[in-house]
Amino acid sequence: MERIKIKGYTLIEIMVTVVIIGITLLVVTPNLIGSIRRQTLESNLLGLSSDLKNSRADAMVEGTRTVTLIVGVGQMPQDFDEDGKEEHYITFIDNNRNGTFENGDRLLYRNNWGDVRVETNTLSPIVFMPQGTIFSTQTTPWILSIKFPNYESEYSLELLSIVGMTRITRIHL
Repeated sequence: MERIKIKGYTLIEIMVTVVIIGITLLVVTPNLIGSIRRQTLESNLLGLSSDLKNSRADAMVEGTRTVTLIVGVGQMPQDFDEDGKEEHYITFIDNNRNGTFENGDRLLYRNNWGDVRVETNTLSPIVFMPQGTIFSTQTTPWILSIKFPNYESEYSLELLSIVGMTRITRIHL
């Protein structure tokens, strides 16, 4: 009598494989989520830093002042330019020199960071003059820090000089 060879995996082998995959996912998922959040925060501040540099260049090229408005601490995104879309910040050419976006002002940059919350804001408004320097009644340091709600890491953007040099730092709480 010949034995028939059965092909395939046993139930025990399949269960062990599923358990190993489950344990791996339990270990990897929190690290992956944290990494995605860190990258998002850093990317948001890199975008703002880039827009500030471009805003300075626009002020110099256009020969006029540019203004960047950023939401305040704990505020939700706002509809700064009244187009029905909410932003964490906008940058515009301030034709009437009043520091608010109105008809006649030209929108340059804007961004909404989603669920990100502003923790510290001594930046807003940032006004670049035609000479490429910042006009501010505030004293340094000019700092903006952001984080996700219920997440320990916080990132900050510090404006280092009146010509718009910035530094992005991760703050561990």
